[in-house]
Amino acid sequence: MTIVDRLRACWGFSPNVDRNVALVDGFLNGKTIAELAQEHRLSKTRTRQIIEKADRLVGGGILTKAEPSEAPPRSDFMAAYRYVWSLAETHRLGSVAPHHFFKELQRAGSLERLVDRIQRNPKRAPTIRELARLVCLKETGKSPWPAMKRS
Repeated sequence: MTIVDRLRACWGFSPNVDRNVALVDGFLNGKTIAELAQEHRLSKTRTRQIIEKADRLVGGGILTKAEPSEAPPRSDFMAAYRYVWSLAETHRLGSVAPHHFFKELQRAGSLERLVDRIQRNPKRAPTIRELARLVCLKETGKSPWPAMKRS
């Protein structure tokens, strides 16, 4: 998986994902920050900030030397379950739910352990619970519990 693919999976709901990925791709292909800023009608400072954020998201390899240990482990899950963003959007679970889902998934270590943790305390975090249910449905074809009630 290339840096650009990984970035696209990690950036989530940001409305400017395509522009940001194009900026990073241009930077990786040897364009200067000034050229990219002019091309995308941004300030040089903002362009640099976007590229720095991308570097942090993937754990280096864009501006700094690649350090796999520096990448947030969440980015691995984001790359593995890249459809979570569209699931959350389709089922109207909000733009923050996927971030919380990935944080909980990182804490649990795997989807199975996250489902087990949610089953032990079902009242907590209903949107994460629903997102986990939808991911399980997509992964295994069956749901670990009934759907969330919608009024």
